[in-house]
Parts: sequence; structure tokens; C-alpha cells
Amino acid sequence: MNISIAIDGPASSGKSSIAKCISDRFNFKFINTGLLYRLTTYISIKENIDFDLEEGRLIEIIKNSKIDVHSNYLVYNGLILGDELRTQEIDSKVSLVSSKSNIRRLINEILRSFKSENGIVMDGRDIGTEVLKDACLKFFIIADPDVRAKRRYDQLVKSGVDVEYNKILNEIEKRDNIDYNKEEGPLKKANDAKVIDTSNLDFQESVDEVSRIIVEYMIPKMEFKQVRVAENNGFCHGVLRAVNELDKVVKSDNDKNISTLGEIIHNKQIINYFSRQNVKIVNKENLDTLKDDRDILVIRAHGIPRDVEDVLITNFIEYVDATCGRVKVIHKKVRDYYEKGYDIVIVGNKNHPEIIGANSYCDYNAKFFFEDKLDGEILSDKVCVLSQTTEKYENFENAIKLVSEKCKDVVSLNTICDATYLRQRDAAQLAKDVDFMIIVGDKLSSNSNKLYEVSKKYCENSIIIERASDLKSDILNEIITNCYKVGITSGASTPDWIMKEVILMIENRTENNIKIGKLLRGKIESIDDKNLVLNVDENLEVILPIAEISLDERNKFGDTFKVGEYIDGKIISLSNSDGKVVLSRLEVFREKSLEILKEKFNNSERLSVIVKEDVKGGVIVEFNSIKLFVPASHLDFIHIENLNEFVGRELEVKVIEMKEEKNQFKIIGSRRAVLEEEKKIRENEIWKSLVLGDVVDCEVKRINTFGAFVDVNGVDGLLHISEISWGRIDKVSDVLNIGDKIKVKIIDLDRENRKLSLSMKVLQDDPWSNVDEKYPIGAVVLGKVVRFAEFGAFVELEPSIDGLVHISQISHKRVNDISDFLQIGQEVKAKIVEINKENKRIELSIKVIE
Repeated sequence: MNISIAIDGPASSGKSSIAKCISDRFNFKFINTGLLYRLTTYISIKENIDFDLEEGRLIEIIKNSKIDVHSNYLVYNGLILGDELRTQEIDSKVSLVSSKSNIRRLINEILRSFKSENGIVMDGRDIGTEVLKDACLKFFIIADPDVRAKRRYDQLVKSGVDVEYNKILNEIEKRDNIDYNKEEGPLKKANDAKVIDTSNLDFQESVDEVSRIIVEYMIPKMEFKQVRVAENNGFCHGVLRAVNELDKVVKSDNDKNISTLGEIIHNKQIINYFSRQNVKIVNKENLDTLKDDRDILVIRAHGIPRDVEDVLITNFIEYVDATCGRVKVIHKKVRDYYEKGYDIVIVGNKNHPEIIGANSYCDYNAKFFFEDKLDGEILSDKVCVLSQTTEKYENFENAIKLVSEKCKDVVSLNTICDATYLRQRDAAQLAKDVDFMIIVGDKLSSNSNKLYEVSKKYCENSIIIERASDLKSDILNEIITNCYKVGITSGASTPDWIMKEVILMIENRTENNIKIGKLLRGKIESIDDKNLVLNVDENLEVILPIAEISLDERNKFGDTFKVGEYIDGKIISLSNSDGKVVLSRLEVFREKSLEILKEKFNNSERLSVIVKEDVKGGVIVEFNSIKLFVPASHLDFIHIENLNEFVGRELEVKVIEMKEEKNQFKIIGSRRAVLEEEKKIRENEIWKSLVLGDVVDCEVKRINTFGAFVDVNGVDGLLHISEISWGRIDKVSDVLNIGDKIKVKIIDLDRENRKLSLSMKVLQDDPWSNVDEKYPIGAVVLGKVVRFAEFGAFVELEPSIDGLVHISQISHKRVNDISDFLQIGQEVKAKIVEINKENKRIELSIKVIE
């Protein structure tokens, strides 16, 4: 059932402790609201955020975070934080954080977003008035300032802190004044909140009062899935009448000193309730203390002996007779048959108050049948057999049978209360149909113990408890994990709400709460050579085997694990051979490792892995017990022939693919991505270092038709064919070979597009620079024919300088085919007729010198 409970109140009123106890008892989710403010402070410190300048950034971080709050820790983006939020630095700064109105509004929104199928309990300022305005139940816990100060004082002294009571009282009164009078978010009671004044209550009584209201609200709205309740249970008419009679006297305005002769009923909660109303318990030995006119005595449901009643009358002690009507019938029957000369046999415990009272009506001469034995000798043939009202009918029948064998005149008076009979009958029937039977009642109560005996006969798994808190975690765990059908009944002295507490405690714990894979945090209670025993939320004892601890933690065992510290683990078994829940740290480690991998994947960050084995198509690597696959093509830039050479090596990889398939993660890693990243980083540095016009050393890496690609300190540059030489080059390979070490000059640099243009020829003298001096017009030169064109022949005068003999200047004869007159490689003489230095052209003529 999804219920929300808001608990508010002034400082040191006990609201947090009550909220925690209620959540543990009924398996509600307890939201420790203060942890959210501590987390906000933690984030601000970690991210180095200035509140005055960057409050918006802090709010954005919190908005985009995944947060789950528990009682003493929270989970922040998969990271469990407990003690990390309780440092001195955070203590000193958290009040500043909580004073920020925007932060408070955001945290209130987060608090409102929390849901739990079993219910939520929150405590703190604004919870009832702002955060959970629509809470199903609201409580405002108060106590007098001096009471709160005394509680705080005792708590600190017990912890070994030297404090002064008056100082604590002054601090509490000062805090109250501030909290109640704040301009923004003052402490105030919600209009629909129930006020619980704990000034005169101890802690357990305070919890009980809140618990009673919760069960009365929830039980009528619940559909029981695991629990079956006996039709006849709880207060009988006589007990209810006695309690009501005493309550009437307490609530009357007659200023009486109220006492009961013995406990009004056998139930500690009821006794404690009336004790807080200043009701005293007296016995017959100190009746003489009741001498004041204001003294009034209430006779309990069990009744009192006749001689004690005579004392009350003789001493004029005012009393209210709350004796059960059926007990009064027994008194009358005993007296009547005793006066007729019958021996009286009473079936029951002779020391029970009800039996003592009945025995007084035969001058304490009754015989007793108890535990199948007759206590005392029957001297008369006339016997009257009666029974304690809460006795088992089976015992009464056995007594009749035994007495009938000894006496002729036997009067059997079945004085067992109908309510007792019906309770025992229903308990027996229910016990036959369930796996586990719970009797709720005081262990001093005769009728409750009889119900236990009846149940035990038909259901071996039967227990008797006085209240819900007696239902220990191992029993609860056994009930839940085994899906037991549970039968519940209660004794005639048990208030209805106490049984309802037990019902709610069981029904609100489903398998969904204790399930495989759930993350639990517990306090280390003990350590042995095999296990750590943890206590989870003070309600569940679990086992953490040392075998389920990571190797790294085992190597530092003494430093990592200490009794009293909190650690977390994942449930891997709901019940071991001892019925205990089993946790694993390895699974937590794995979960955290997956979170790290997800973060690395999302942020494209590298991680260190160990290569475990080579498999078909690649290698298996491991990161914190998580296996990744690295394809062979992602191990290097080049093809790897022998993958086994990588086994055992530590590599840096990047996660390039991560997806969940059938509850398993498929994770692909790449070393090549790391190498490419490193190469890119190196290239960036190189590109930054390159300067236009610089002369650099390089190596020829590739050759093609338009030039050569060379390596300049790790980056590729293009040496175009036109930049290799001033002269004409037909094939790059004619002048360069792969592997050649050469010097080049940077002639163009485009960092953005990663283009580098280089030149060799600019490092050489330009032969055309003084061509007009070397080759004056009119001079006759000797050259070599190097190539033909349709329009003439080119003659090399020197490397890098060619001259053109136009077809019309080859011969005085008509030239149809140049090769008829000239041959490639042929040396010829020609006259320089024109020079165009700018366009690097020389015109020659052969025919003018023929």
C-alpha cells in the first residue's frame, strides 16, 4: 500500500528516531531529508562551486543527477555515500546550503518525487506543510523544552561528551524561537496533523502511539495477501469492560488517587498506558495505605478474594468493581455448592488471580486439576467441578473423567468463557490451514498461553509474542522468503491495534523488498574467518561471505572492514542453510565497474585493461572483473598475425560499443581508438609547431603521378612534382625513392584542413634568375634534343633550362615530320633568338646558322 507519512516537530522532540523506528517496523521507506542537503554541500565542494556566483550550476547538476535516499546513506549516480556526507567540512557548510531558497525548493521537489510501493516516511521541517501536503498521515511531535533538553543531555553523557544541562536547554529554547519565527518556512503544525506530546512518554511509548494511529488508518484499507486472522480474537467482554471502567475513572473530574488491586488486565501496553495516567498498582498487603478520601480502587477483571473485598468494605475504601461477570458467576457457584457440602475442584492454575479469588468462596479448601493432575485428596463423594474461564475445554473434560472415577455425585459446571472456547476453536482450525501461527498476547496471560498451546498442537511453527517488535528479522525473513501462509490470533487481554501492528508488519513486507540483486547497506556486527554479519536498518541480519569480497579488499581486509562500520552488498541468496540473506561485495564491485564503464563510454574516456585470452577474431580483456571484447582489427593500425602475444599485457582501450542484451552487457573495446587519439594529439602538437617558410627534414613515404607524400615529424605533407625541381620531371620515381631523406621548405600551411605543401626546388638556385646573362640573344649554343611536340622540338641547354626550336626554325626545307630532321638525344647547335625570363621561355633557331 502506497502511504505517505509526514513527521514534523521542534528540535530534539524525537521525530527522526520515531520516523526511523516506524519505517523499520512496517518496512516503509525512510527518507532522511537532511542527507539531500549534505549531498548538495558535497557536490558544491567536489565541483568547487561558489554559491554566490554559481548557484545555478549547482542546481543543474542536482537536477540531472539520479538520487535515491535511504535512512543513513544515499545513492548518487550509482555511488553510495554515507560517511562521506558527514565530514567536518560538510558540517560547517550545510547550514549555508539549506538557507538558499532556490536549493530548498529544488530539494522539496526531489523529496516529493520519491515513491515506494510499501509507503514512505519523512521527517523534518516543512515536511507536513510544504513537501508532503497531501500526506495520508501527518504527525507533529512535541515535548516540553526541559524534557527535550534532558533527553539530549542524557544522550550526550552516554556518548562520553561533557556537557551542561542548562546550556543545552538554552540552545533548544533559542532554536525553537528561531524556527517558529522564521520569515521563510517557519516551523508550524499542519492543520491536519495529529499532535503527539511525548513529554510523559518514553521512546517506545511514543513510537507505539504513532504506530497505533498508522495501523488504525491502514488496516481497513488493506487486502491481506499472506495473513489470515482468526475470526474470534482480542479483547473479550470482561477485559474490555474492566479497561473501560478504569478509563472512566481516570477521565472523570473528581481528582481521585486511583489504584488497581493488581494489574487491571495481563497486558503491558495497557498497564503502561494507565501508569502514565498516574494509576498505581497495590496488593492486598498494602491496602491500609488507602486512607485518603480521594483514594479510589478499581478491582481488576480477574476479581478479588472475598476476604479482600471485606477489608475494602470494613475500611470504607471506595472502589469500582470491574470484575468480569463470568468470574462473578464462578464465585457464586463455588459458594453455593460449598455450602451444600460439595468438595470444590477447580480446573486451572491455583496461583492465578482468578482461581485465588474463586477459592476464597470455599474458604480456600478447593482442590485443583492442573496439567492432568489432581492437586489434593477428595474426601467427599459429592464434588462440584468448575473451570478457570480461560482453560482449555480438553482439560476440563479430563478433570471430569478423573473425578467421576473417584466419586458418585459429580456436578460439572463448564465455566469456561464462551469467548475463550471460540478463540481456542478458531485458533485450532486456523493452525491446521497455515504454515506459521502467531499468537499476540502477554506471556503472563493464561488465555494467550492456552491459545499458543492449542496452535502448537496443529502447527509446529507457532510462536507467542507480546508486540510487533518481538517479531525478529530472522522469523520475518523466513516467513517472507518461504511465502508462508500466516495465521494470527490474539489473547483476550490484547488490544486490537497491537495485533494489527503485527499484521501490517508482515503484509507490508513482500518479496519485492527482499529480492535478488537488491542493494543493501548494513552495519558490521561481527567478523569471523568465513563471514561478516551485518545488521541492515536495525531490522534484518544478513551474511556477507568473505568469498564474496573482492581480491583487492581481501588483501587489505583489516583496513577495509571493522566492526561498527557500514558497508554495502547485493543480495545473491534470499535464504542460506541458516535461513539468512546472503550479500555479495563482488556484485557491488561489478555494478560500480559497469557504472564506470558507462561513464567512460559516454565521455569517450580510455581505461586500463588486462588481456586475459585470445579468441576467434580478437582478444578478451578484463576491467575490474568485467569482460570486454577487443576485435583484432582494433588492436593496432596494422594487421596482427599472432594475437597470443597480447595475452597478459596491460593495454589502454576505449569502449566503442556498450549495450544490454538478455540482462547481459555486450561491451566492445578498441586499442586502435586510443592509438588514433594519441596520433591525433601528436599531430596537433606538430601542426602547432610548424611554421610557414621553415625548412624541415622529412622522409619519402609514398610516390604517385602528381608528386610524393613525405613524413614531416609525423604528419603527411605533399611535395608536388612541380616543386621537386626547377627542371621538367616526367616521373617522380626518376628523382625520388621511398625512404629517401630530403630537406623541404613549407610553402603552404592549412592547419584547419590539415594540408601541408612542401617544396624542394626552392632550396635550389633558380637557373632562370640570370638566364639573360648566361644566354644572350644572338649567341649560338650547344644543346641536346630532349622531346618533341607538334609545334617543335625542346632542346636542353642545361638541367632545368630548355629552349624551344619551333618547327619553322628547324630547317629551310619543309618539315612534315620533325623526326626526319632531329633525333631525341641528338646534340645540336642553335641560335638564341628570343628570351622571356618572366614566363621562363627561350626561343631557338637551327636554320639561321645552317
